[in-house]
Amino acid sequence: MLEIVIPLYKINWVTKAVLEGLNFHYSPKKIHIISSQKEINFFKKLKADYLPLKFYDEDIFFCRKFNLTKNKLLKELVIKNKLYTKGWFYQQCLKIGANDIIKLPNRFMIWDADMLPVNPWPITDNKFALLQDSSGGNPEIIEKWKIWIKKVLEIEPVFNHKSTFICHHMIFNQNHLESFKKQLQRHYKSDDNWLKLLIRSFNDYETFSEYWAYTSWVNEKAKNDLKYFEYEDYGASHERFFDDGTGLFSHK
Repeated sequence: MLEIVIPLYKINWVTKAVLEGLNFHYSPKKIHIISSQKEINFFKKLKADYLPLKFYDEDIFFCRKFNLTKNKLLKELVIKNKLYTKGWFYQQCLKIGANDIIKLPNRFMIWDADMLPVNPWPITDNKFALLQDSSGGNPEIIEKWKIWIKKVLEIEPVFNHKSTFICHHMIFNQNHLESFKKQLQRHYKSDDNWLKLLIRSFNDYETFSEYWAYTSWVNEKAKNDLKYFEYEDYGASHERFFDDGTGLFSHK
């Protein structure tokens, strides 16, 4: 039965609708929320007992296995590009490492907290959906993501004729995740845990795309496991925009 993991920076106007949408469309066994204790405490006041939620404190999320708090881990991170914050990089760590801490099925779904499911795709065949047209984007950043994949994973990135693989959700396979993490150790010829090495790679290459890196790895190692809907199926009708709570959509 499906389980969903959501790293959540901050509760906002769309959070409740996202969770209700996921529950309505996918009927997950659990929705695992990784957030700060402040946000978790606020969440518990919302009386959302009808949702299958379970909460985890992001500040100590990795302590049990790696003895690393959020602050201790991020002290090693050097920000070289003003586009990013340390918290943005930590979200990547939470997505890649959720299965190390949470007892999850072999396949589970990561969902970005700001993506509202209105007319979503079926996931019965473990397929995710390509949602982002590849004609846009920052070429400099995309090139750095590509370099990370080539240098660290030592493979070629996966490409699609129409869409990027930055799709704001992903169905992860635990076996592929584990081999992905071991590749970090092979690349750096190190016995350090993958979490420290991922931070080291951020310092070396300035940026990272968790979804593109993972899908490229699966495409290389088990191509038949990389299942997705084409951009024309759902991406063409998927709207990606930012609304801080004062825009037309949040007002409605």
